Amino acid sequence: MSRDDDSLGSDVTRAGDLSEPWRRDTAHPEASLGDLSTNADIAGSISDLGGGFDDAVDDVGEIVDLSKRYELLDTLGRGGMGEVVRARDRRLDRGVAIKRLRDEFGSSQKAFRRFLTEAKSVAALNHFNIVQIHDFGQDADGPFIVMELVDGQSLAERLESGPLDLPEAIELTTQLCDALQAAHDRGIVHRDIKPANILLSSTGVPKLTDFGLARQDTADQSQHTQAGTVLGTLDFMSPEQRRDASQADALSDQWSLAATFYQLATGELPRVIDGSLLPESVREVVLRALKTNPTDRFATIRECGQALTSATAPQSETADPLALADGQCPSCGVINETSRRFCKGCGGPLQSPCPGCSTPSAVWDRFCGSCGFDVHERLHEQLAAADTLRSEVSSLRAAYRHADVLARMELLLSAEHPALAASREWAAETHEKLSTEYATLQEQRNQLAAAAREQLDQGKFSAAQKYMGQIPEPLRTEDVQALAVEVAAKSDEVKQLGAVIQEAIKTR
Repeated sequence: MSRDDDSLGSDVTRAGDLSEPWRRDTAHPEASLGDLSTNADIAGSISDLGGGFDDAVDDVGEIVDLSKRYELLDTLGRGGMGEVVRARDRRLDRGVAIKRLRDEFGSSQKAFRRFLTEAKSVAALNHFNIVQIHDFGQDADGPFIVMELVDGQSLAERLESGPLDLPEAIELTTQLCDALQAAHDRGIVHRDIKPANILLSSTGVPKLTDFGLARQDTADQSQHTQAGTVLGTLDFMSPEQRRDASQADALSDQWSLAATFYQLATGELPRVIDGSLLPESVREVVLRALKTNPTDRFATIRECGQALTSATAPQSETADPLALADGQCPSCGVINETSRRFCKGCGGPLQSPCPGCSTPSAVWDRFCGSCGFDVHERLHEQLAAADTLRSEVSSLRAAYRHADVLARMELLLSAEHPALAASREWAAETHEKLSTEYATLQEQRNQLAAAAREQLDQGKFSAAQKYMGQIPEPLRTEDVQALAVEVAAKSDEVKQLGAVIQEAIKTR
């Protein structure tokens, strides 16, 4: 049985010249990891991050050769504390982003602790709208984080061309509400939500990044921020966070996300918030989330997202949208002769197959004339199902349950009745987007499973477990799940053998 090496190798050699002044990437402007300009301490100088490591490096493990596993390519961005490099994972043949501390903070224990906080915070989360961490370690140049590479621009860069359309702003924000709720459920508060820390994939999926200022509620009080410290970005900080970062909590994140939405919808920085600039339909919701008193805001950020969705949900003008007059077109409302098959006003269909017997039935008839099937009852069920799916798609997507969403959309895609036209159009657009995402996720799953199998065959069980841990449960096929069981069994076997060896050493 071979030694269970670290997945990044263990040779203590330098991974290229990582101290050279990298340039901002111009060859690949579509890739970004935000402006990385988080203020470490607005009340003082960033130089307060000075100081030695002491025993901080014990949290990282052995020093590895980064270049053995990754091909370093170009710089994506630099900020106050860190820099991010595009790289290629040689083993999985995929792009990754590697974040590391800048040289001047390489020996700072405080900077290292924030770096470690970011790694641990994101590693504790597995959410589609949060940039994932693949690995964390240290090479000859200091600590590094290997992260998911987002092949798009930051939301701040997107805003350079002006505000977003309201539906797009709401869609992005509700997805981020789901992501932050997942973090809050794990006791993690981000504390630096702003457009620059939200990345957009090439398909428009928002990804929350930069947890460097995150606070995790644990028993280890050394991880907590000292009272009186001010952390974050001023324009997007809640009133209580501006006074004292140690008081920032989930409600503070809610304020910051609402401030971000304000800029998405108006194009204006939330330095001075003018509620009259917000669309009337969402004004009340946004201003509630921006209340000075935290207790006046929504109880949770999930509740805030739900209120935002409900505020813009289409309201039916009648108690029963299917209650049509004889000859009335459901699309344009024109009254036609009952013998017509298509509307004289808009050309839309006036007949639809009966769900019970498939015989063409007039759209204004509740019961099928051939089999007596209650057509409108079935349509109401489909409309309700469409509304439910629309409200759940963001959370299902975030939980990697793409297969469930796509399956539930099939009925809507095949529906022919004109009353379902809007739902069918939404389903077609969403189905295409999710299908593309799902195909990408399946490819990534297969790469991770192949890498895990390779490591397992080489006896590197710890590395194999790392790869398996990156595959979300809903994406695991029977074969992948069987591989996970095999990896776990081998790892347990090694642990048991290690215990036996330790006991034998103790008893000579």
